Amino acid sequence: MLDSKKIEKFLLAALEGVIYLSFLMPFIFIDSSIFPFIVGKILYFQAAVQLMALIYIVLLVINFNQYKPKKNLLFYWFGFYALTLLLSAIFGVDFQRAFWSNFERMTGVFVVFHFIAYSIIVSVVFSGEERVKKAIKVLLAVSLIQVAVVAAQYVKPGVFLYENVGGRVWGTLGNSIYIGSYFLFHIFFALYLAFKEKKQIWQIIYLSIAILESYIIIHSRSSRGADLAFGLAAIFIIFSYAFLSKNKKIRIATISVVIIGVLGLTAIYVLRNTEMIKSNPYYDKISELSLNEGTGRTRTIAWKIAWTAFLERPVLGWGLENFYYAFNKYYNPESLRYSYYETWFDRSHSVVFDTLYSGGAMGTVSYFGLFAVGGILLFLAWKKGQVDRHAMIFFTAIFATYLIQILFVFDHPASYFLIYLSFGLLLGLLSGKREDVAPKYEFSGFLFFLISLGAIIIFFSVFFSTSIRTYKAATGIIDAERKFVNNYKVGLDAYKDILSLKTSFKKDMVSVMAKRIMQISPEVLKNNPQYSEALLLARNEVISQVEERGIDVYDYLILGQIDMLLAASDPKYYDSAEVFFAKARELSPKRQQVYFTWAREKMMRGDNAGAIELLKEAYAFDEKVPDSSWYLGLAYNQDGNKDLAWDYTNKAFDLRYTWKAADELYFLIGLGERLKKDQDLPSIYLKAIEQFPSAELYAGLGNVYYRLGMGNEALEAFAQAEKINPEIFNKK
Repeated sequence: MLDSKKIEKFLLAALEGVIYLSFLMPFIFIDSSIFPFIVGKILYFQAAVQLMALIYIVLLVINFNQYKPKKNLLFYWFGFYALTLLLSAIFGVDFQRAFWSNFERMTGVFVVFHFIAYSIIVSVVFSGEERVKKAIKVLLAVSLIQVAVVAAQYVKPGVFLYENVGGRVWGTLGNSIYIGSYFLFHIFFALYLAFKEKKQIWQIIYLSIAILESYIIIHSRSSRGADLAFGLAAIFIIFSYAFLSKNKKIRIATISVVIIGVLGLTAIYVLRNTEMIKSNPYYDKISELSLNEGTGRTRTIAWKIAWTAFLERPVLGWGLENFYYAFNKYYNPESLRYSYYETWFDRSHSVVFDTLYSGGAMGTVSYFGLFAVGGILLFLAWKKGQVDRHAMIFFTAIFATYLIQILFVFDHPASYFLIYLSFGLLLGLLSGKREDVAPKYEFSGFLFFLISLGAIIIFFSVFFSTSIRTYKAATGIIDAERKFVNNYKVGLDAYKDILSLKTSFKKDMVSVMAKRIMQISPEVLKNNPQYSEALLLARNEVISQVEERGIDVYDYLILGQIDMLLAASDPKYYDSAEVFFAKARELSPKRQQVYFTWAREKMMRGDNAGAIELLKEAYAFDEKVPDSSWYLGLAYNQDGNKDLAWDYTNKAFDLRYTWKAADELYFLIGLGERLKKDQDLPSIYLKAIEQFPSAELYAGLGNVYYRLGMGNEALEAFAQAEKINPEIFNKK
């Protein structure tokens, strides 16, 4: 018969080893992949969990009673959460996107199921306090690699994936705002071990790790959410230990310190506009919290849209990763005041609103219930003496800080990994130390071989059909893009080849390909008609996506722009472009980009009146959007109405329109010169000089000053022109 004990010991060691390897997930980076900081991490973790599942299933077969998860309310709640995720995807807006997500996020239902499985497997392998502490020690050791990467980025710009600009670093995570959330977990794990450790040298080591990583959070200017969470958690920990202290004086002193600290932070915020606060970078960061300006305002817009989306589908929501559709449907034109980047949200930037829109009431209860149930079970375990106060305080701090910091920023692969690892360790603590249990059945070597072979076959079929195939798609589309740029024909063949790959991420691949091919300029297309083959390939692929799921406004915008290019050689495409733009407007009625692009198409076919009507609609959505004024002015100019052209383009200038090329400023200057708008021209010349300094611009500015009777200013401008080009006034 099979020596099951030896096999169990080997498999358990292998499973523990794979879990340790999963700790490296935040460091994975695939330079040849689309979204290199996201795709590699998720695929690495996904493959690791699939391997864990293989080993764990074999362990269950050998000795089910020994390795089955310890059942408690949190374990069952994970099942409830998984069920609501699946139901929200099935009854949501786009099952494909909800279940598989996209390359940019990679956190659909399929991947979240991997994280849930990871928590359960971790709880089995690391059951009991000593095993949990062992896992945390390895995790902290691995986190020091991230510390080293961050330190290197501070010391030498351009090292390790990132050029340090403005003191902000991002380690191996791909965004500086993620650094704070990454180190928060490790800080409190380090403090937990420091309080548990009896040897002074190890206490010093763990405290040093906590202090070092705290310094990184504060100094790196990563995110305000992380800073706020860190501060509140520190207050909670101090308050908790004071409250649980038997010494009355310590309790009073600590509570007093906490109150003074809260009052101090309040004072900083109240005095945020004073020079004393603004001059201090650390105080100023606290005082910058605002929901009415810049990104704060765009987030409140997104939150309102998420709330509206929740009210439309209040029970099961829209499904994971489907905020993109809600944002387009209820798009607020004000978003464009803050840049085009702020008009394409696929997350609401708040865990509360993301959960509400995606899962509805059931999803919200199931998700936040994980934290509530975990906290209640932890508290009850402490009351029963199953865990000590250190575990109760620091695990509570970990889960609370996680929720606080993602109130303002969405999750990323590393934070997903760390929170589900934390849940697994919490389940392990609640389970207690496992006692040895004899297997119920004995297996022959041959039967064990067959069971293992079947599990291995299933593992490799899942591994190759998901992780490997997705890797090929993510790297293949970038390779095809590179080839297309260097050699049109080779690249086109590469696109055709990679798009033949059966993958759940084909829509992403088609979008990437279409955006690249659309960059073919009309001049290049005119001189190289064969390039139309690439445009037709992109068009056909996007149309096939639309026929399958015609709910993405961006698909219709792409199709309309492709047809605008094709119309240069075949005017019939103007009509189909109109159809696509009309459909885009139907899906996102107030999105200005639809109107801007559609108006450009109308002007190309000579319908200036139609273009003006469209642009007047876009302008009426929000008159403070500079782009709306600019494009309406251009349309009036093409229609021959120079006065209205000046009124709107000059208003765009006053609204701080973002100039996309020097020609735009030169156009505005030329229009002002023809209309003799001397009072307005100096500020426009100065802006042009600021962005595109030249002798000609200084000379033009001097002429305006001269006409305005500002002799000294005119002489100074002429002197600057001559300084740049000494020959400028010798020209005829």
